[in-house]
Amino acid sequence: MVIPATGFDLTGFGAIDSTVDGEPVDFAQRDTYREIMFTGGPNMAWTFGAPRLSRTMRVEMASQFICRLLDPMDQGGGASVVPHLRPEDADMELRLHIDPADFNPGYLQRSIDLIPRSGSTPEWQLSLDYWSECDLLPVADLDDGCLVFTPGA
Repeated sequence: MVIPATGFDLTGFGAIDSTVDGEPVDFAQRDTYREIMFTGGPNMAWTFGAPRLSRTMRVEMASQFICRLLDPMDQGGGASVVPHLRPEDADMELRLHIDPADFNPGYLQRSIDLIPRSGSTPEWQLSLDYWSECDLLPVADLDDGCLVFTPGA
């Protein structure tokens, strides 16, 4: 019997070299906004599924958030959006993406140095409670001071 799921290693974003304005991006030094976007990453979103449930459940919810974010941009509200830490986030505790006490599969632990950081406030942390996110993410304030919209040319 061959079990192909054991021992695999994550690669950060498919091992694709990413740049912003010609500068390389080290995602392990970025912070995740609502576990969907990254500080300093214009118009970039990812989806990280619900670790304890079907991954597609959170992916669908994140996709709906992204559509809600893009709609005002489509209506002329900006050409790009980038999450930034707010002044009140300056002293926020930055920590591992997922607390190993909460979720600790080997593949994640072996690659934790490739994964963006999480913060200690709701806007900047991953909630492992999918059901509470069902209530919070669909009504998350897009004008919370974390998102900076840049007008088009």
